[in-house]
Amino acid sequence: MIYKRRDSKGRILKDHEYQRNDGKYEYKFKDIDGVRKSVYSWRLVETDPTPPGKRKEIPLREKEVKIWKKLSDKLMAGSSKTSLNDMFGIYMKTKVFSCATEENYNYMWRKFIQDSIGQKKVADLKKSDITRFYAQQKRNGLADGTIQIFQKMIHPSLQLAVDDDLIRKNPADGCCRNYMGSSKRKPILSETETEIFFSYLRKSVVGRRYELLFRVMLGTSCRIGEIVGLT
Repeated sequence: MIYKRRDSKGRILKDHEYQRNDGKYEYKFKDIDGVRKSVYSWRLVETDPTPPGKRKEIPLREKEVKIWKKLSDKLMAGSSKTSLNDMFGIYMKTKVFSCATEENYNYMWRKFIQDSIGQKKVADLKKSDITRFYAQQKRNGLADGTIQIFQKMIHPSLQLAVDDDLIRKNPADGCCRNYMGSSKRKPILSETETEIFFSYLRKSVVGRRYELLFRVMLGTSCRIGEIVGLT
């Protein structure tokens, strides 16, 4: 299970966000030269009240947006040095994702893209680079659905570079056409197979504990993330 840091109000903190013992929020980042820096605020978001006796200032997440805007401007000025990793970092700051989606995107990027095609400069990136990358991942045994996730991260990151006039066209256009998955329907458990499954569960204490959970999943077709989120 992924551990999620939370503040004193129970809110999930994003990457590089922290709450100190005195209640003040901190955001750590690296500037364009790679120097580590931090900004602080007594408030995380605009609706947070300022603690009594403390000076009112803009919330931490508004400061984060300004930081990334400045970093983005500097990166754009040096487009010849801007990598796909840089554009993905900017793209993730321009969108609001669910916590699960954001964690999944960041994990997938670090594991598969960051140290490979992610290091290439966007000005040098060609469509053949992306199609070769996808083909290699397919040969490595990754499913079409996983490659589709790569496309959902790479394409909008490069589109942002197009919109900011770093590159003339998006080299990721059409690169995922060969990985749209099979049109065949996935088989479901028959009544006999379902009964065999639950009979197996009842043979152990742990299995009996989760029998109701599996029955709800089978009856509703909900995904596991939706099931465990029920209260």
